[in-house]
Amino acid sequence: GWSYSWRLRNTGTNTVVATGATNPFTPNISAAGDYKAELDVTKTIFTVPTETATFHVLPSACGTLPTGRNMGIQYYCPAAGCGT
Repeated sequence: GWSYSWRLRNTGTNTVVATGATNPFTPNISAAGDYKAELDVTKTIFTVPTETATFHVLPSACGTLPTGRNMGIQYYCPAAGCGT
């Protein structure tokens, strides 16, 4: 199979803030700023560095969530169905 080596880098400080080995990679980004996701993929003996992706994270408009709380959002259609 394939193996993955993810790194999430804060480009402002050039610091790796998260790593992972699963696909998908779901890091917890706790601060606003500019980030770059880096990925190396290995199949048996070959390692292929893939493209990197940069993105910007804005500060939360609502402030931080209370600690120790879970939150979810769900959408569903009512019994009458969803309109267009």
